[in-house]
Amino acid sequence: MKRKNYRVCWGIIPVLFIFFGIFTDNPCAAANKLRNLKQLKSTEQPWEISANKLVYKEKEKVYVADGNVVIKKGTQVLNAQKAIYDRTTGIAKVWGDVRFESQGDIIKGQKGVFNLKEKTGTIENGHIFLRENNLHITSRSLEKLSEDTYLAKNCKVTTCDGQTPAWSITASEVKVTVEGYGTARHAAFRVKDVPVLYFPYFIFPAKTKRQTGLLPPRFGYSGRNGLDMEIPFFWAISNQTDATFYERYMTERGFMQGLEFRYITGPGSQGAFMVDVMSDRKDKDLNDPDDAELSPFTRTNKTRYWFRGKADQKFPLEVQARLDVDYVSDQDYLKEFTRGLFGYEARPDLEKKWGRPFEERLSPFRTSNLLLSRLWESTLVQADSHYYQRPEHPFPNETPQPLFGLHLSKLISPVPGVPLHYSFETSYQNVWREDGEKGNEINLGPDIRMPLRLSRYLELEPSVSFDYEGRWVEQVDDDTDYGWARGYRGELRASSRLEKLFNVSMGNINRLRHTIRPALTYSYHATRSDNNLSWFDPLTDEGKTNKLTLSLENFLDTRSEDKEGKVSYRQWASLNLSQSYNIDEVRRASEPGIKRRPFDPLSISFTLKPIKLVDIYWITQWNHYDNEFTSNDLSIELNLDRSTGRKDHYKVEYQSSRGEYRNLFLSADIGLWGGFSVGGDFKKDFYADEDISSGAWVNYESQCWGIKVVAQRENEDIQFMVLFELKGLGQFRTW
Repeated sequence: MKRKNYRVCWGIIPVLFIFFGIFTDNPCAAANKLRNLKQLKSTEQPWEISANKLVYKEKEKVYVADGNVVIKKGTQVLNAQKAIYDRTTGIAKVWGDVRFESQGDIIKGQKGVFNLKEKTGTIENGHIFLRENNLHITSRSLEKLSEDTYLAKNCKVTTCDGQTPAWSITASEVKVTVEGYGTARHAAFRVKDVPVLYFPYFIFPAKTKRQTGLLPPRFGYSGRNGLDMEIPFFWAISNQTDATFYERYMTERGFMQGLEFRYITGPGSQGAFMVDVMSDRKDKDLNDPDDAELSPFTRTNKTRYWFRGKADQKFPLEVQARLDVDYVSDQDYLKEFTRGLFGYEARPDLEKKWGRPFEERLSPFRTSNLLLSRLWESTLVQADSHYYQRPEHPFPNETPQPLFGLHLSKLISPVPGVPLHYSFETSYQNVWREDGEKGNEINLGPDIRMPLRLSRYLELEPSVSFDYEGRWVEQVDDDTDYGWARGYRGELRASSRLEKLFNVSMGNINRLRHTIRPALTYSYHATRSDNNLSWFDPLTDEGKTNKLTLSLENFLDTRSEDKEGKVSYRQWASLNLSQSYNIDEVRRASEPGIKRRPFDPLSISFTLKPIKLVDIYWITQWNHYDNEFTSNDLSIELNLDRSTGRKDHYKVEYQSSRGEYRNLFLSADIGLWGGFSVGGDFKKDFYADEDISSGAWVNYESQCWGIKVVAQRENEDIQFMVLFELKGLGQFRTW
């Protein structure tokens, strides 16, 4: 678990390890006749030393190298004009244009003295360059006092190139004990060598992995919350656990305590949980337009919180557990406290890490899940529990809660001796409600299919399945009602696969492949039940299905080969069409004024990404009878690299569902000259005829720092934010 920490001069510690570490190999006795190139042997790869003049004084047991001294081992190279090593005392001296380089990191100095036996030493007038963050560190004296303690005097840190950096951090003295603590005296943040922040003395942790300590504070202001400030504190509890405390105060709302806890117990066993809780000073007033716009529901609770988290855990016997927790105090919390600098977007992204999403921020439900599973070669056993929270706390609350379920699945497996494959599913589910019917359900579902290849271009696959569902439901009047339902499914699928290869010459691309997969599928499904039970899950309410579906899938793939002969493949485009024809609708008796509509909407899915600059995605449904699109999801992104390193990004996204919503999202970020860029975004719901959100920003980036000013409006609430970044050290934000 990595945690970013913002260091001043203690960023030199890894480099000191590298530098002092090169002198820990003991040289062997020299031969009587020394040449210009010698090897200082070690238990691993030997060091090689060369110089214009290389002498070994056997009586004094001293090596003397003079003129263009080069000591190297692998990618580590030490250069100096003169070097002396005393084997008796273990003291090595180097001076004159001292330069040590390792994997792009460089240390320079005028002279150095090292005691290899005591593992101590100094280098004077040193300069360190760390390539990864473009970090420059200069110090009058870098000293190793003991095996784990270091001292740097008059040091300066910056990621800016040049003699006069745009910003730097200086300190008169930094003393550090590795895996312990360090102290800094007279530290200052400078702009063009002008001090703007000063710390006379402070203590900081010096752990090489994770460090307990304060993280960068955040400050801001908004009309709803007033002055807003947060100071995070990171606690490295152990090698397997850590936590971050978020101390947040809002002058209009009060104090909010946040906690993020993480743990790792082994490969595949880890978790992260977060909670924010506060006692809100502000009551909700539905006569206030701003409060009423949040939701039409009242809120009387003072204590407000949001608890969420995810965990994976391995148990003995190869049992795997997954836990998702999501519970909120009221329906308005996620609308008030999860956007912007301090909210949900400022916390770690659990969805990305675990690959399991939370409910959408404005969803009427919050979902918590627990899953236990055990997988054999072709058999899966699962036990699960689900809880669906309604944050508005309705009364009566008839939300179904599948608190316990047990599932057994036999994955598709061949039947020995015959060209058949089978699968099987059975499950038990217990459902509880606070108000309304509750009860139990059992399901059985075998499936048999026969994949056949009739020729090179034709595949046929018939399949049949049977579903049985039994329910016993506890009625509101304490009676128990029993019921059953049986479902019969049959399907016959005929498909083919056609391919055509094209030899081309377009940059590194030397071949195109066009694949067509046509398929014709007949589906029949019928359900019978002894009665119409009112129940939580309409699985058996699908009705009868008697359809013929024609689908056509198209793919365009490329094969590329670079100059080194490395081959890669990429999909340029895909176009999938699907059209169903309802046979029962054709047979339906005609009714006055009601026309038959046997054709379902045409489904279209299209993706296009021929180059990295363009990304197009579109999925839609077309109604033949109303001559309109019943749903749309269109996204177009364009990334342009222009002259002088400027970049542009444009995005258009349109989503619609007939009778529900029509949303348009526009975004643009345009690179200007001199490191400046401007941008904005806009989102509108045309169905409700209202603007959802809009924003604009101005951004400036230099070689080592940047600043971004943002104005954002959402639901008539306007926020201003300033983001200031010191490249290589971190990002600091304010409203």
